[in-house]
Amino acid sequence: MQNKHVVNSKLTVSVDWIAFTLDPEIHTVASAAEILGFTPEVFTALEHGAMGYKSLHKLTDYCVKIYSDGQPGMGVHVEITGSAVAHVLEAHHIYHHLHKNPFNGDLVSDWSDELANDSLRSLLKMVEENGHMTRIDLALDDHEPHFTPDSLREYIAKGQMVSKFRNFRREESASIARANEKKGDTLYLGSRSSDTFLRVYDKQLEQNQKHPEQEIVDPWIRWEFQIMKARADFFAYQIIDGVEVGDLFYDVLNNYVRLIELDNSNVSRCSILPEWRAFLKHCNKLSLYCPPAPRTYFDKKNWVERQVMPTLAGILLIDGYDFISSNLDQALNRMKDTMWDIVDQESSRRQKAMMRPFIPAEGDMSLVPAAWAREYQRSQGVTMQ
Repeated sequence: MQNKHVVNSKLTVSVDWIAFTLDPEIHTVASAAEILGFTPEVFTALEHGAMGYKSLHKLTDYCVKIYSDGQPGMGVHVEITGSAVAHVLEAHHIYHHLHKNPFNGDLVSDWSDELANDSLRSLLKMVEENGHMTRIDLALDDHEPHFTPDSLREYIAKGQMVSKFRNFRREESASIARANEKKGDTLYLGSRSSDTFLRVYDKQLEQNQKHPEQEIVDPWIRWEFQIMKARADFFAYQIIDGVEVGDLFYDVLNNYVRLIELDNSNVSRCSILPEWRAFLKHCNKLSLYCPPAPRTYFDKKNWVERQVMPTLAGILLIDGYDFISSNLDQALNRMKDTMWDIVDQESSRRQKAMMRPFIPAEGDMSLVPAAWAREYQRSQGVTMQ
């Protein structure tokens, strides 16, 4: 099973990590498993939960985890890592497009890059329809290394790297007995806590340390882009819209990192290093900027509970609930469209109209706060006076 977009015979790009959270109403392991393309029976319940969830289920033999039984509003969280991504994409294709059980031994005989890309788009679309992405990693494997952690470090030292990342870190490891033999070599660009993070490391070295019995003799450098939170959503939508994974990786890399010739005192006017231009081919820039993720009803509610309730409780002890009734109309008039949208969405989710409990049976809108009445009339298509 392959999950790779071939750039050329020596370069491939693959999805190395997918993580997402489903909406609060989708709170079962079975629902999450079905989106992936499995039945819940193939997941094993582990003894302990994690990440604030009480329950954790893992797919047998693969690193696919489903976190459930969290606090209200947390939904179900799913992580797919490493080689498991390719397995999930094939299972998703079989389950949702061939309508077969992926464990009956009848796998796809003509599995291809094209089918893998179609399955990836299908999976991400289902995720976005039922929740949101929290992380997606893309890995570029270079088996004829254009650059190494060493060479990139030299370009940084010479001032020839221009990057949106503010910092970098280099890690090398070796055994005490054989100090001249590297066990690991990685260059980190950006911060692990940020929404975008890049690491470049010697994959050949890493694999030979992990599996010395299967020695890899050919050079192998891996570039890994880790994209989190709202940026992961934005990235997923690009893939859903048909942007090839390989093209997207190169576009984003070109947007975040440039290697230059020092041929002008103004860095922004320096020409691109020919080797870097050759590496990136003719890709176009794609900015990963996206608007801040909209706040949900649960975000707003949790914020009120944490930040507002202590103060509000003190005011209510002094003024009583008259404070609420006397300020409600003004608050509704000042309420922004984004909050009205949240109210509408949450009301729809609960399958009842936002205003209905407050509208008198005889329809006397004078008994309803003015702003609320206007919004209700607008929702009903009534011309406002």
